[in-house]
Amino acid sequence: MPMLGRDVFVWSAEVLAVFKLMFFREKDRLDLKRLWQAQGSRLDMAWIRKQIIALCGIHDPRLTTLDELIASEKS
Repeated sequence: MPMLGRDVFVWSAEVLAVFKLMFFREKDRLDLKRLWQAQGSRLDMAWIRKQIIALCGIHDPRLTTLDELIASEKS
C-alpha cells in the first residue's frame, strides 16, 4: 500500500491478533479485547487459533484466553 510515496506493509486484523497473543502482556490482552470488540465476527478466528497452535502448542494458555474472550463477548 503506498503512503507518502513509499510502499508500506499493513497487517491484517488477524495477524495483529496473533502478534498480540504471542507477546501476551496485559496491554496486549487489552488490545486484543478491543480488536475483538471492533472486528467481532469479521475476524477469522479459525486462522488465528491455527497460528497460535502452530507457534505455541494446543495446551498453551493463549488459546484459553482467546476462547474466554470470544465467549465473554457473545454473552
